[in-house]
Amino acid sequence: MTLRTFRQYAQGFGAIPAQVVFQIDGNTVFSGSVVTLDQPMPALPNSEYSIDNIAWTWQDDAEFSGTRSITVSVSDSPLILATTLANDPYSNVESYGAFYIAEIDNVSYADPFTDETIDGVVVPGPYNPALTGQWWWRIPAGSTFSATMHVIGLAPPAPPETTP
Repeated sequence: MTLRTFRQYAQGFGAIPAQVVFQIDGNTVFSGSVVTLDQPMPALPNSEYSIDNIAWTWQDDAEFSGTRSITVSVSDSPLILATTLANDPYSNVESYGAFYIAEIDNVSYADPFTDETIDGVVVPGPYNPALTGQWWWRIPAGSTFSATMHVIGLAPPAPPETTP
């Protein structure tokens, strides 16, 4: 099995580090603190604000295609859950990019998450063709964000042709 690496970008806001527990299909894949800025959380959406902090990473089968249930539980300080990227382990170039395209009502969206809730309350996603990229989520301290994560698997490279 070939593994691909996923990167989750996130940023905490407040005087103390945000503590996060990230689960996929009920299994904890990250539990720890996330870099926190001692300043108020910005309003979203905000095209001029950038989050480049890789908060945690995980690995999964590169060929897996389907959905995973995720939860992000946050304590101590609020968190913005930002972009999620993955690498292509079959490529010779070490780069990270989108691993998902969700299709809803025959419209494709470049956001890995659907069915989003915070503390069990449905929060509407940005399912708008005019919006591109991944939606960022403001998760208050003491809250849990849940969603369905859509993954498009990668096909392994074809074996080299041999001549008899």
